[in-house]
Amino acid sequence: VMGIAIQGVLEDFYNKELWKGQHENLEKMLVDMVRQRFSEELQRNYVDWKQAPSWEELLTICEDGVKNYMKTMKAHKLLGPYAKSEVKLKGKLGDIKIAGKVDFLIQRSDTGVTILDGKNSKIKMKYVDPDQLRYYGLVFTRQYGQMPDRLGFVWYRYPYDAEEGEEGVDWIEFTRRDLVSLGERAVAARQGMLRGEFEARPKAKHCRWCDYESV
Repeated sequence: VMGIAIQGVLEDFYNKELWKGQHENLEKMLVDMVRQRFSEELQRNYVDWKQAPSWEELLTICEDGVKNYMKTMKAHKLLGPYAKSEVKLKGKLGDIKIAGKVDFLIQRSDTGVTILDGKNSKIKMKYVDPDQLRYYGLVFTRQYGQMPDRLGFVWYRYPYDAEEGEEGVDWIEFTRRDLVSLGERAVAARQGMLRGEFEARPKAKHCRWCDYESV
């Protein structure tokens, strides 16, 4: 619920270009938006209030998440002639179609093409897989014929803070060979599926959120 609320507001911020023009109370406008989005998500989703923090605490995390992103955005210049959110990418590996939807796609003359994935995690890098971003990089490369310049996880709970040495973004290293290797893995996986070879390989990292984890 929190992640959807934060991402929904930032999607509007980019796609409706709310950053353009003179908004004296831009932060207040975004906070009002996240409150509305949070309320809507609570109506759509079940929350076990015996397990979850209080309504007020969840809302505060959402409000802080949007404000925190603004700090990181300014520090890393995450705006440009092309700056969009929830961008659909499509490509092909031979006859295999691949696709993805990226949280943020930004293009600037000085930093090139940046692909970011937003995370509301309590602990950075604990439940994330850098290959998620490399996969987005692969799809982008297959669609446009060029590699992105930067891939990164942006943290809503850990904004840029020069004094604390916090960057707000963890940049993921990648090479052309990394993307080629990932494509080869995707092709091999697809071929295995067509042959009916896709046995389960349970791991706590992969299965901890599954409804059927107990069985």
